[in-house]
Amino acid sequence: MAKRIFYRKHFEKIIEHPRVRPSEKEINLFKDNYTKLKGQFPEVIIDKAEDAPNKFEEKPFYLRTKDFSRIEDKYVEIDRRSDIIKELKRVTMYRLYAPEEGKLSQIVREVEKLKWVP
Repeated sequence: MAKRIFYRKHFEKIIEHPRVRPSEKEINLFKDNYTKLKGQFPEVIIDKAEDAPNKFEEKPFYLRTKDFSRIEDKYVEIDRRSDIIKELKRVTMYRLYAPEEGKLSQIVREVEKLKWVP
């Protein structure tokens, strides 16, 4: 892997799930297809990227609000004040990669034959 990085022989993305929040059924289909491909082409790898669009999800983020009836200011969590932030959901992406050298075109042809959406 170090040689791949050093010589810039990175893996090519061969497919990415079209949804950023796939259903359980879609995830299972994607993983099943990966298993089929992996049987034919052991060099294929799967990647799952997860991210919270709300960077305040892990640690609370407080807003300072002025309370004129009290001497000190009041602090409230941002998701209690912002409907937009409250509605943000975790993003999950699934991708398959293969080395650019070797059987890449053959792998791509096999990927195109498979059904990726339930």
